[in-house]
Amino acid sequence: MGQFFRRTLSAAQAAQSFLKRERRANKVTRIVILSEAVRWSSVKQVSEAAERNKRLIFEVLNPYLGQGAKVLEIASGTGQHAAHFSRERPDLVWQASDIDPIALASIRAYREELGLSSFCEPVAWDIREDLPSAISGPFDAVLSINMIHISPWESGLSLFLKASALLNPGGILCLYGPFLQEDVPLAASNLSFDHSLRSRNPQWGIRSLETVLVVRRPLPTTSRRPPATR
Repeated sequence: MGQFFRRTLSAAQAAQSFLKRERRANKVTRIVILSEAVRWSSVKQVSEAAERNKRLIFEVLNPYLGQGAKVLEIASGTGQHAAHFSRERPDLVWQASDIDPIALASIRAYREELGLSSFCEPVAWDIREDLPSAISGPFDAVLSINMIHISPWESGLSLFLKASALLNPGGILCLYGPFLQEDVPLAASNLSFDHSLRSRNPQWGIRSLETVLVVRRPLPTTSRRPPATR
């Protein structure tokens, strides 16, 4: 279900034109981040899905993150992934972000619990808007978990554009979530999930992995094996 990919980002004129057209047509809708069952009994929220996948995501991404790597997480949600990475790798400089005040409060609660200065104060940010002054790049990695299928496609394009400007040379953009793949049948659970998303908002839905990788073909893609584990 989860898919990671790395791509080298360059100028994306087609994506920029798309964003301008969408704004002129007043088609912009607010992103809704929360997509999984979450327990709201306290300031520090717990997503059952995040609990299940945080270790797997860490195992896959960890080899790409050198000592002291600086990571920007987009749509951090409850903060469980930020907390897990920071706990396992306290050398990482982790910048979480989200547009939901409840999510931001939860992230702060995890941050205060850990007490690590490398786990930065979370920043309120809608990825489609200008970069907040509180987010200081460049970064070695940009991570977005379960975001692009629960937001307009414009948000995904904005993510690529912002990552292009914020990543160090050789930096990585990592996405986790369900994707449609050519010649690979979609699991019944994901098919039902896709129908549910589109019924709630026609601009949402599971994205084609090929479309995400190519982004209308202005961005060349490369593949690279992860470096040897330290």
